[in-house]
Amino acid sequence: VSNCAASIVVDRGYAKLCRTWRAELVQRLPAMRVVQVETNVVVPVELASRSREPAAATLRPKIQRLLPRFLVPLREVALEHPASADQLTAQAPLPALEDLDIDRSVPRAPSSGGSRLAEERFQAFLPKLARYGVGKGNDPSVQDNSFLSPYLHFGHISSLDLALRVSKAQGPTPSRSGADASKVGPEAFLEELIIRRELAKNFCLYCDDYNLFDCLPGSARHSLLQHATDPRPVMYSFERLQRGETDDPCWNAAQWEMVSTGHMHNYMRMYWCKQLIVWTPDPRTAYEWAVRLNDRFSLDGRDENGYMGIAWCFGHHDRPFPERAIFGEVRPMTRKGLESKFDMQRYQQLVWRKCRAASAAEPRLLALLPAAALGGGQSGGLGALFRGQKQGGAL
Repeated sequence: VSNCAASIVVDRGYAKLCRTWRAELVQRLPAMRVVQVETNVVVPVELASRSREPAAATLRPKIQRLLPRFLVPLREVALEHPASADQLTAQAPLPALEDLDIDRSVPRAPSSGGSRLAEERFQAFLPKLARYGVGKGNDPSVQDNSFLSPYLHFGHISSLDLALRVSKAQGPTPSRSGADASKVGPEAFLEELIIRRELAKNFCLYCDDYNLFDCLPGSARHSLLQHATDPRPVMYSFERLQRGETDDPCWNAAQWEMVSTGHMHNYMRMYWCKQLIVWTPDPRTAYEWAVRLNDRFSLDGRDENGYMGIAWCFGHHDRPFPERAIFGEVRPMTRKGLESKFDMQRYQQLVWRKCRAASAAEPRLLALLPAAALGGGQSGGLGALFRGQKQGGAL
């Protein structure tokens, strides 16, 4: 297609791999006009800040000052020379993917992409918007989140378009009080869509080590390393973690959800990552394994939000907490705390249903999931809900 093009327009990438792809494109087509457009954000990253921001609190006012200029509808321009449909492979993408050097041991996710399905996701989420960020909006057993992250990651829906439509959302939103007072409803969604998401772009653009333990601020890194030799209650191999075969059914369910669907609930992502600090020989190993697992199985793996989320679990963009074993001054999360907030039995049953549906559609998943992920067996679960389904490939 590029050989027939008058010019090539790409959106901007902030992660190292995305920047490399764009640089290679320019090198391979030296005579071609390549235009990069910053369509992945509302406010251009370098215009918002010229340096790595230490927290959302420092980036937020810089973005807010620029929102009147950039949070506006784009003017549509008709193409003078539209591309011919027969030059494109979007209608039959699978043959075009055969030549790509990718990890084919990870089966296809059960969900599909495209702007139409992205819009359907958004419309399904709108009735839940008023409760976003509080109560059921955080509950992994309810999953009232938008599920838009992969669609944003692959450019199937515009963050600007979403922000404009959410900004117009009407109706009262619930509020919190006291020390827990925070944004909820449309305001909470816009905080994540614009401020937090663009903080992640800032992080990856200005920190080349964003996917390594050494990206952490000195205080968090020093505190974790000080406790690197603290006794661990148990340690698991990478292979057991990848299959979700630990003694923690909550963690296992989160891992199975990611492997079977390419998605993990936001709250469970934090717990999932924090536990790796406890179960691995040292925090460097924990960081490396968190990145490997997320990049391999998440539909939005290799996304700036994913890298920032992992870094947050290790103390980046967060405040110090009272010192304790293994975590040092990094915020801890425990299974007891998780189970006190949410109905984790209900969450596990939800994940079992997801795993059964996904493996029925894609049998190769059975090689990556233990029988317990289907509700068949006691290991890592609450009992045998699943009976009779073929379990070929499961150990």
